[in-house]
Amino acid sequence: MRRTRRPAAPVPPHRRRRLLAVATATVLALVGVGAAAPGPVVGAPATAPATGAPAPTGFGEPGIPVRPASERYVRQAYEAVLHRDADEGGLAYWGGRLDDGTTRATFARQLVLSGESLTDHLSEVYATAHHTPAAGELADDIAAIRARRATVESILVGLLSSQEYVFGQGGGYPAGFVVALYRDVLGRTVAEDDPQVQYWADRAAAAPDIETGTRTVARLLVVSFENLRPVVDDAYDRLLARRADAGGRDYWVGRIRRGESILDIDRNLLASGEAWGSGCSTLDAARCLLPFPNDRFTLPDANTDTGRRVVLKSPWVPAPTGGPAFDPTQWNRQDGFSPGSAILVASNGIDPAQSGLPPITDIGSSLEAGAPIVLVDMATGEKVPFWAELDANAPSDAERALIVRPARNLADGHTYAVGIGPVRDAAGAVIPAPAGFARCASGTPQPDRRVQEECDATQPAIDEVAEAGIPTGDQYLAWSFTVASTRNLAERITEMRNDVLGGAAGLTAAPFTVTGTSRNEADGVTRVDGTFEVPLYLTGTGAPGSVLHLGDDDLPEARGTYTAPFTCTIPDSAATTPTRASLYGHGLLGTGGQANSSYIRSFSAAHGITLCGTDYIGLASEDLPNTAGILGDLSRFDELADRNQQGLLNQMVLGRLMTLPDGLTSDPAFQNDVGAPLVAPGSELGYYGNSQGGIMGGALVAVDPDISRGVLGVPGMNYSTLLQRSVDFDPFFDVFSAGYPSALDRTVMLSMIQMLWDRGEANGYANHVTTDPLPGTGPTEVLLHVAFGDHQVAQVTADNMARTYGAATNDPPLAPGRSSDVTPLWGIDRIGTFPYAGSAIVYWDSGTPEPPLENVPNRAGEDPHGDPRSDPDAQVQMSDFLQPGGVVTDQCGGSWCEADPS
Repeated sequence: MRRTRRPAAPVPPHRRRRLLAVATATVLALVGVGAAAPGPVVGAPATAPATGAPAPTGFGEPGIPVRPASERYVRQAYEAVLHRDADEGGLAYWGGRLDDGTTRATFARQLVLSGESLTDHLSEVYATAHHTPAAGELADDIAAIRARRATVESILVGLLSSQEYVFGQGGGYPAGFVVALYRDVLGRTVAEDDPQVQYWADRAAAAPDIETGTRTVARLLVVSFENLRPVVDDAYDRLLARRADAGGRDYWVGRIRRGESILDIDRNLLASGEAWGSGCSTLDAARCLLPFPNDRFTLPDANTDTGRRVVLKSPWVPAPTGGPAFDPTQWNRQDGFSPGSAILVASNGIDPAQSGLPPITDIGSSLEAGAPIVLVDMATGEKVPFWAELDANAPSDAERALIVRPARNLADGHTYAVGIGPVRDAAGAVIPAPAGFARCASGTPQPDRRVQEECDATQPAIDEVAEAGIPTGDQYLAWSFTVASTRNLAERITEMRNDVLGGAAGLTAAPFTVTGTSRNEADGVTRVDGTFEVPLYLTGTGAPGSVLHLGDDDLPEARGTYTAPFTCTIPDSAATTPTRASLYGHGLLGTGGQANSSYIRSFSAAHGITLCGTDYIGLASEDLPNTAGILGDLSRFDELADRNQQGLLNQMVLGRLMTLPDGLTSDPAFQNDVGAPLVAPGSELGYYGNSQGGIMGGALVAVDPDISRGVLGVPGMNYSTLLQRSVDFDPFFDVFSAGYPSALDRTVMLSMIQMLWDRGEANGYANHVTTDPLPGTGPTEVLLHVAFGDHQVAQVTADNMARTYGAATNDPPLAPGRSSDVTPLWGIDRIGTFPYAGSAIVYWDSGTPEPPLENVPNRAGEDPHGDPRSDPDAQVQMSDFLQPGGVVTDQCGGSWCEADPS
């Protein structure tokens, strides 16, 4: 049994486990059991050998394996019961069974009664009794325990009362025997004339025979309070990572004294709801996941680029009302958090004005000395700009988050420290640090192991924040988190892209069919509709609700074809002057048919551009019902993010169809009367998208090797910032709030889903558009057109995009007085002279009032969302930019730009 033989000085847990491992190996050798590497527990099949080398990817590595949702619980169980990390075979077997409905009680019984666990316990028993087991004795004892004919304690009592022990270790009966028991059972040295020794010696001598006397005394000392209390304490530490409360300790001591075993404690504690849900951050008690993001929710993983991996437990994450528990499987494939993640803590009465928190109107103040919040790159010491805001959607302070939003994306794979404090309430009083963080900041050793582990992990952040300007004594909260690596963010789509567009296969056009043409004489354009075939990387038919199909290398694997629609708009001028080629990205939950919208028809005709679009599946019109369902159970969010990636691939294949000689121009619908192509042979491929097409387009231009410049109309990133500020989210809010009625939970979940959404929207790729391109692509120049006061895509999300891209803007970008910002478009360089060669952001102002400063939509005035795309001057600027070698031209007379309301 655990801790039955204790040394005079305490042995640290890690050393105790090393000693136990040595003892176990010794016993195995003595009884003839081979000391092979640890394997799966009883009932778990051996791990299957790998077959073949992993398929090459854009990053040269296989993907992160899909592990069970219950992974962290199983890992903690292995460490607590077997004192080792879970092997992959055991993790897959037991995690899979738990995920499929096996009860925790069944798992706990199997693990605690496994041969490996019982060998550990019995090895300690044999060592305590200085006993060398005979051949077959270990197996017999294991069988007796499993059949409930014996307990660990009864076997120990039997060995301690044996003649081998009494006369071999005792050095004289009965006093020497009692002295030996004190040494080996209670871990302390006593003399034979000690009154306690005399008491027990007299008890032994009073028995009718030596066997009865030794067994009575041995049992009473083994089940004594002095021995059992630390045994129970050790079980609580191993299985719950905390001190045993007095009631729990007395309860389990009593049960062992009545004939139960330490194994019963292990089984019951391991199967408990506390063990299932343990591991929350102790820094902010408002929610398990706060503060967020947080490396508390990661584990070391040498196979990832960051050296860490997110490993969440289901109970940590809010579940929908009346719905299933959260399934963290896909989140547990991330090696860090979103590069654009909102940083969240409970508001706890913090008043931004009294605390001097950097507001959205003065982002520059976040970098000033004395700022009460700092966000620091722990690799470089560089401070990151941000703004802080309270969630204006919360009905009360108890449900309100304090949100720190980075003003540009964080670096992939880097670890950041966040520091807050001192902060004040509305009356100006300093708010004390949360108790959990205060314990860590004090430097006082913590009695609960898991608390101490979090404090140890938090200390580097505390030190980094102090160096950045907030002394430890002034800190309200500090912690750190790691951003996902570039490979983790982009490897899926680059694998799909390389399969389809790489090598010789990419030089042959995909099969396509023209299904119809119609000429619009009034606008001077022709519409062409059709379908094309794309390798399908989704499960099933690829319909809404499908997810990526993964191969043996844990990366997407094609399994059939997907028929995608396309719509093209060709200007009449193409009959005599072949046009440029551009993809077009549609708006929220729309279709590729928007490539023939009125503003596209006018743009195409006026500027000689053929534009083709297909559905951005995942967020196309056919996805609407499934999107609503996902909002009611966000653990299904991979259904949206994975279809987004197939949608990006579909766009790339359509783009290649526009430019290959055997592509669209090989069909008469794309030829003039004499068979000449309507799109110029070898035309550079451009991109133009609006709204969702501007958001998703930020991802497409980063991964499509054929696009070197793109116009992102009324764009933004990221969705988790955008949704609360968009009127487009209004119809979905009722569904979202019904599933997640707590405003604080909703704020947390928006940041959670961003981790997966990064795979399919601009945010996950923004660090690799204009600089540091992804494998297989070059840098891309982008022009962002923003509608001032936009009701649908908040302009602040476009500013974040521009800062991340390093885009510049016209000077001045807005008329005086139009913005409440201390410096409008802070952190964005001004264009000195035109034409400008580079990426840019240009605001188009059609008179809508300035948006609110809170995280709510702008509802004032007319929605200007559609104005830039329809304005003739804006269209000229877009056309100039999309030319081969295009530049940003001044269409606003050297001043701010105004758009005609559409």
